[in-house]
Amino acid sequence: MRIRKNRPERVPEPIERRLRNLREPAAPDAAVAELAREVGQKIDELGRDAGAAAPLNAYIQAHKAKWISEAKDQHNKLLIEIGKLAAETEALLASRRILCEDQRDVMDDLDAAVAHALERVTDPDSPYHEPVRRSERKGGKP
Repeated sequence: MRIRKNRPERVPEPIERRLRNLREPAAPDAAVAELAREVGQKIDELGRDAGAAAPLNAYIQAHKAKWISEAKDQHNKLLIEIGKLAAETEALLASRRILCEDQRDVMDDLDAAVAHALERVTDPDSPYHEPVRRSERKGGKP
């Protein structure tokens, strides 16, 4: 039986680094200045008459659709990264729960051993019996 010393549990460095990267996501590049310059050039090329508005509108809509698809791609990548991080965190929590239960079992065994030793010291004429673990007692673990 080995009792581990209490030490502050830290988040593993790779998970902490990935969390830091998720907290500071890069904003999607809208390239508004470039779009305004290109729209100005298109207006100059097509002229300022009413018939030139349709190709210009189509150009702006195409640029808008491209930007939306890039933003959705970035959003999906972030969702995938969050999903991976959640899976790693769940695995880490499960392993830490197992370690905690193991330590609790060790403490229960020590508790039973101490109770048994005290019983033997206080009443040496009592019949010998094996100490009963808390997990095996009526009612199980608390």
